[in-house]
Amino acid sequence: DQQWPGQGGAAGGQVLSSRKEQVREYLEVKIVPVLSRALTEMCTKEPEDPFTWLSQWLLDNHPDKTKRATHAQILVRKCLTGDFFGEIALLNAVPRQATVKAVSATTP
Repeated sequence: DQQWPGQGGAAGGQVLSSRKEQVREYLEVKIVPVLSRALTEMCTKEPEDPFTWLSQWLLDNHPDKTKRATHAQILVRKCLTGDFFGEIALLNAVPRQATVKAVSATTP
């Protein structure tokens, strides 16, 4: 393993080796899969300006970016007196699944 200036001895080499492994794992998990998809698609399209195309592709396909879903209003169930509904997100620590709206006046 290569040692950087000021990192003499075995302990310094072990730290550098550990850091290299962390970087390698980070790249393999977070970066390489996304860039591989982007570069594969770019090669099939052969854009005139590959750098602008790649930057836009990365913005549009960011893996952690929330996707905007299309919404539709549908009547799933009418609640009657004494009925209730819950929120699965509170039970399972997941994002909220739906929005509930009253279609007529309600009482507290």
